[in-house]
Amino acid sequence: MNEPRPRPCRAVVRACLLAGSFASPVIAAAGGSAEAGRGADSLELGSAIELEAHHLADFALDTRARDDLLRREAELVGEVTWRPRADVLAFGELALVAEREDHGGDRPDESADALERGETWVQFERAFGRELALTLGRPAFSDPRSWWWDDDLDGLRMDLARGDWDATLGLAQELAPTSTSDDFIDPEAEDVRRLLAHAGWRHSDALRLDGFALVQRDRSGGFRSGRVIDSERVDESDLDARWLGLRVSGVIAAGAAAKLHYWADLATVSGDEVATAFVDLGDGRSRADGAERRRLRGRALDLGVEWHLATAAARVLGLRYAQGSGDRDPDDGTDRAYRETGLRDQDAEFRLYGELLRPELSNLRVGTISLGAEPGAGTRVTLGYHRFRQVYAADELAGSRLETDPTGASPDIGEEISLVVELEPGEDLELEFAAAIFRASDAFGARSGRRAHSLFGQLTWGFE
Repeated sequence: MNEPRPRPCRAVVRACLLAGSFASPVIAAAGGSAEAGRGADSLELGSAIELEAHHLADFALDTRARDDLLRREAELVGEVTWRPRADVLAFGELALVAEREDHGGDRPDESADALERGETWVQFERAFGRELALTLGRPAFSDPRSWWWDDDLDGLRMDLARGDWDATLGLAQELAPTSTSDDFIDPEAEDVRRLLAHAGWRHSDALRLDGFALVQRDRSGGFRSGRVIDSERVDESDLDARWLGLRVSGVIAAGAAAKLHYWADLATVSGDEVATAFVDLGDGRSRADGAERRRLRGRALDLGVEWHLATAAARVLGLRYAQGSGDRDPDDGTDRAYRETGLRDQDAEFRLYGELLRPELSNLRVGTISLGAEPGAGTRVTLGYHRFRQVYAADELAGSRLETDPTGASPDIGEEISLVVELEPGEDLELEFAAAIFRASDAFGARSGRRAHSLFGQLTWGFE
């Protein structure tokens, strides 16, 4: 009989991970000035300024309501890269962030200033052999399309590359707040442990296969009925779940001046959830009002093709269809609506399902047509059209930025048109501008035909 292996003390594991997460900035502070070079014992410093403004108008779909929102954010980001040995690399990122929100109507304006830790880690590039790397601290977990995950997480990551194969295995759990403005870990992430796995095989440019798996265990414990807590610490869902999926993708040449990019993502999710209802007491506190246990069984797909023409303006025509399953019977104890992994930032780069609406792919069908062009060097323009329809008519739309819910009488959500302009006038300067209009359909009842608008601008300047 095999003897049980000794378990490492949880406190020791937490201390090691946090040490890795904060080691790079501390080392950098003691390192002095930046030095060029990529060999052993090299130190590089970098920094960037990012300015962002976002204006939302009429997102309650009521032109009479003063519901406009102007959000402004400024970031000063510092990065450190240090290579103490030829096979060891350390990276640290800290950001000083200032946020301002100006609300229409009677809601007060808000502001916050904070220091935030970002992607910060130590990597051993030949930890168990030439082809295996071990990363400790707060590494980035990102798949090529950012459809499964695209986030920085406290934990461990192992990467293997051998010939046409590559694989990633990660273990993650948030161990401390990421911002000085927070006194606690985000309740939705607290005591949530994740095992992430990915394996990919490249047969040729025309065919690549990728497999994905994510196992999540939520040990936050839930809340007994009647308990009163701070509203900021409300956690409505304790979810133990497993995601499994497959991706097929590739690039097919169609003559000397055209290429066809294609992909197909398929995913399933299963698990168990304890959902807790809360009553807002109106004084910054909420009361737990009972819990419901249910099974989770969902599936999703995302299919797309892009036709790239190597003309003077480098035109791109894209077609995409995505669907996340819905729940026909909410009272049978099984929720069949697909759940996303929660490891993508809907407010950042991932806007495949709309610039303004940005819904989650749950009980939803999304059809997209896009037309892109590069009229000049460092300039990209993309015009997109999205059509949204629920699988089953429901009175909620997961992840939507609208401040009004569907009525549940019709599955027809609406349509959106967006225009995105990206500029790179210099090597270290990037500009992005986006405008979008969403038009509501029958799912919003009397508000059908109403429009919401958004404008977005971002400037990023990197310097050493």
